[in-house]
Amino acid sequence: MTGTRAPAAPGVAHWWRSFGRPQRVMGLDVARALAIIGMMGAHVAGIDDAFALFEPRSWAGIVNGYPSLLFALLAGFSIALMTQCGQVSDAEIASARLRMLGRGVTIFVIGLLLEAFDTAIAIVLTLYGVLYLVLIPALRWRTLSLALCAAVLGLLGPVWLAVLAGLPEDAMGRCGSSCCAARTRSRCGCSSR
Repeated sequence: MTGTRAPAAPGVAHWWRSFGRPQRVMGLDVARALAIIGMMGAHVAGIDDAFALFEPRSWAGIVNGYPSLLFALLAGFSIALMTQCGQVSDAEIASARLRMLGRGVTIFVIGLLLEAFDTAIAIVLTLYGVLYLVLIPALRWRTLSLALCAAVLGLLGPVWLAVLAGLPEDAMGRCGSSCCAARTRSRCGCSSR
């Protein structure tokens, strides 16, 4: 017998973290948890205060709008991780596109199911699912192309929203008007779809 020890077997915690799943980025999971808590605060707790940085009594209002923005940001990080920051080889691009398609369709269907409850909660999952699908062709774009597209959308998006807001109420249906950009449809009288 020599004085060397056999390597220790991996513990239960290591097994649980690695079983059947790829390695996770803990910071993204924590951010997702914060976004979910924020969504619950906005929609379940009914916090209506507007957030003001230097007004501590309004800090609960941070749950209004910011969690959905955090989800959008995290979706971008997820896409970057899924596609290895755009460095996917030609052999792996089809697999990356199929993963994006599956994730987009799943998110879209979950959003549709939640919208079927016809609650006053603004469901953004259908939009996120569509955005996943729209981004599939852009997986191989160069950085400059992506930056130009983002700049054009950033400049023309608000103009397009202003045009849509100026349309008569019947042009997009009763609940398609800008009054329903509010947190709840009940504020503008939109109780059904």
